Amino acid sequence: MGKTMTGEERLIQDFRRMMKGINAKGYKTRAAYMNHTEQFLKFYWRKFHGQKLANVRGDHIRAYVKEMQEKGLAPSTIKSRLSAIRFAHENAGGKRRLPDNKELGLDKRKVGREDRAWTADEVRGGLTVAKNMGRIDAYNAIYIGYAFGLRIEEVCRIRQGDIEKALKYDGLTIKGKGGQIRTYPVEFEIQKKVLQYFYDYARKNKLMPHDYVISPQGKGGVERQINSLENWMYANRDKFAMKNRKDEVRDGKKPRSENITWHGLRHARAQIQYAKYKDEGRKDPKRMTSETLGHHRPDITNVYLAELPPSRQKKK
Repeated sequence: MGKTMTGEERLIQDFRRMMKGINAKGYKTRAAYMNHTEQFLKFYWRKFHGQKLANVRGDHIRAYVKEMQEKGLAPSTIKSRLSAIRFAHENAGGKRRLPDNKELGLDKRKVGREDRAWTADEVRGGLTVAKNMGRIDAYNAIYIGYAFGLRIEEVCRIRQGDIEKALKYDGLTIKGKGGQIRTYPVEFEIQKKVLQYFYDYARKNKLMPHDYVISPQGKGGVERQINSLENWMYANRDKFAMKNRKDEVRDGKKPRSENITWHGLRHARAQIQYAKYKDEGRKDPKRMTSETLGHHRPDITNVYLAELPPSRQKKK
């Protein structure tokens, strides 16, 4: 006898069957939509025991948005995932109107109001927890994410060939948001150690130049890895994050964010990078920092820094 399918497996199977008959959207968009909707359907089944995509309601969406926010996902990321769910819901014949982004409060974003950077102790703690759990993927993601200020999507897309080139040319070339390519300079000892570590790791695991270093190979591997790491962070960050971090008072600095997220590693590296350029007396340290992060506006660096802008500092 064949294995009896669970309700969750049947729900996802029905969704995949439906998507096979839809030709809209490009290949990459369809793959992303498939992954995002499947993650939602798992939530939908486990939280509400939902059995049909067409029956998704506004309260299901609001609950899912709340979970994504608790994981620390950016509003732009949440919006992208909701686009996938709405597309699937409509094609499944859903009759109920789902709440738009404004109704969900996703258009209200206070950028740069908090210091989202991890502390050095949190970085060390995260590495220790991941290693003790046997989650080498999480360990590797923290290690290289902190050393090079990478987005979690960029971490999961690094290939063995990228590591080899970085060692050879003293710069890690990354394909970032919107397909923009940048090269992050190797300027710190930790960056050299990380590259050598990943080079040895890739050789040990017999990875080829085109193979992902952290993510599983093959179709959908990157998306599955991103989801896995996000779930790991959500479930385990309390084990190594500073307690009551938002309550720490620091004169002239932004309050810390309540929770740490993967993106906080990017903030931590930006602060270190800016401090280096400033201490060296560089002409425009904010612009240089923004370029390493893949932005091309010096003012965006203010979002990453811990210091309050002059307009928000208390006058003595």
